[in-house]
Amino acid sequence: MGVISIASYGSATLISLVAGVIYSLFSPLGPIMIVSWLVRGASTDALLKVTSTFGEGDPSPFKVSLAMTVSSFLTGLGQYFLLFKVLHLFPDTQAALALTEFAIGVAVASTLVVSFLATKYLYGRVKPILR
Repeated sequence: MGVISIASYGSATLISLVAGVIYSLFSPLGPIMIVSWLVRGASTDALLKVTSTFGEGDPSPFKVSLAMTVSSFLTGLGQYFLLFKVLHLFPDTQAALALTEFAIGVAVASTLVVSFLATKYLYGRVKPILR
C-alpha cells in the first residue's frame, strides 16, 4: 500500500530498508537479512517501473500483484542461496531444501493473493486518506 500510495520509483526500496533495519534489531540474522529486504524493495521498484505502474491514477491490481509476487520469489531464492549456499549457516540437506521450497511457495502464494486484494479493494478506500 505504501509503495503504490507514494507512487514514485525508489519508494519500495526505502520502505524495505526501513523494515529491514527494524527487523535487524530483533533478529539474530538481522544485519544479514537487510540484504534480502533491499533485494525485495529494489526488485519491486524495478518491476513496477518496467510495467509502468508508477504514475497511474489507480494502479492495476494485476501489475502490482505481478511485481510483488516476483519480488517475493526472488527474495526467497536469494535468502536460500545466501543462508545455505554462501554462508553455510544451515545444513544443506534435502529436508532443508524441501522446507525452504515450501516456505517460499507459501510466501509467494500469500503475496499474490494479498497484493491483489489490497490493490483491488483496499487501496481505493485508503487512497483519499493517504493523499
